[in-house]
Order: sequence, then structure tokens, then C-alpha cells
Amino acid sequence: SEARKSMLFFVGFNLVFGFTNSGIDNGAHLGGLVVGLAMGALLRRPLGANRPSLPARFLSTSIGVSFVLMMVFRHAETRAQSQPHVVATAGEILAAQGEWDDAIEHYHRALEIDPDLALIHFNLALAYEAKQMDAEAVSALRRAIEIEPESSLFHNQLAWRYATTENDRVKDPRLALTHAEKAVEIEGGAVPPHILDTLAEAYYVNARFDEAIEIERRAVEMAPDTPIFHEQLAKYERAKMENPSVSPP
Repeated sequence: SEARKSMLFFVGFNLVFGFTNSGIDNGAHLGGLVVGLAMGALLRRPLGANRPSLPARFLSTSIGVSFVLMMVFRHAETRAQSQPHVVATAGEILAAQGEWDDAIEHYHRALEIDPDLALIHFNLALAYEAKQMDAEAVSALRRAIEIEPESSLFHNQLAWRYATTENDRVKDPRLALTHAEKAVEIEGGAVPPHILDTLAEAYYVNARFDEAIEIERRAVEMAPDTPIFHEQLAKYERAKMENPSVSPP
């Protein structure tokens, strides 16, 4: 019949279009086709036969729709689990709730799918920092920089970690200054105050107090309503007073 020809043409067109277009997941098309054929085979009645009662038709339709929805949801869940950004987003939600262990697990799963996503390495580092796992945080940040070497965000965070960690095996004033200066270089002329603050801290841990004071004053001028910058400046000024014999290199 004409209806059958039209249906076959429509099915064929959708399948061919799905297979030839990389932006379409043909799994949904095939799943819908198979389920539709199965339901049709189970529920069809010969022409002229008595129609089933309304409750029976409602029940059979509900079961069929529920089955199709279940298959669709399972397929969507499987696809989501294979998308690194989807998995990482779940990690970010967990991190926002303070569920650091679960967040770390999700970030690792995302990186197993695609290990070259620098921002996920960065978020993994932040999660490690929250758990005071500074060695792991530094490793994650260094990997992020390997992928995106011109990111001031990554260099700045690594500089801060090298400068402020309480882990003596991780603390490295020299590398803190190297990465802090790199972050400033990347930013160019308009350096944000938080990056200046990191540079000042790097100077401080290298006992270069005059430069720390000078840089922190610039951060205070740019963001006078940020209390932490004032606290940092006072710390550097105290260090200068307590160590008058320390001269810049």
C-alpha cells in the first residue's frame, strides 16, 4: 500500500541520514525502530477484528511507552558516562558540595576518557588542595600546564601552591617565583590583582621583602576593598622590619 511505501521510505531516509551525518547518534533511531516493530508485532490486530477494551488498550500503550522511555534513558545514561565533560560536571557539583573524594573520582574518570583536558586537571588539583594533598595537586597542575603552557590561571595556581604549601617536600620558593612571573608575563599589561598577590607571596618566600611590599601595594591599589591584600601587605612589612639585614639579591 501507499502507506507502507511511505513508511519504508521514511525509515530508510532517517537511517541513511543518521549513518552519514557524524552529528547524529543512530543508536536512538535503530532502538526506536526495533522497539516499534516489536510493539507493532505484539499489539497488532487483524482488520475487522473486535477492538480491545479501553483499559486493555491503555495498559498495553502504557507498558510500551514505559519500555521505550526506559531504553531511551539507559541509552542517554550510557552516552553521558562516555562524555568527559559530563562526568567532570558531575565532579564540579560534588566539589561544590564538599564531596571531595567523589569529585576526585569523577575527575579521574573524565581524564580516563580524555587525558588532554587541561581544565579538568586544574579542577582535580583544586580538589586535591582541599584535601591538603599538595603533592598530588602540584602533579595535576603541572600536567595542566603541559597541555596549555600559556595559561596564566594554571601558572598562578601552581606558584601559589609552591609558595604556601606546608609540605616541605613540595614547597619550592624558586619555582613559585618562576611560575608567578610567568603568569604575570602571560597577562601582559593588565595584570589582575590576585596574580600580583601571588607574585608578592613568591617574593616573600624568597625573602625579597621590598619587592613583595611593592607588588602587594599595587594589588591593594587595584582592589582596596579586598581585606586579604591588606593583611598580606602587613605581613610583608612586618617581615621587612623583623629582618632588616636581609637585602634583595
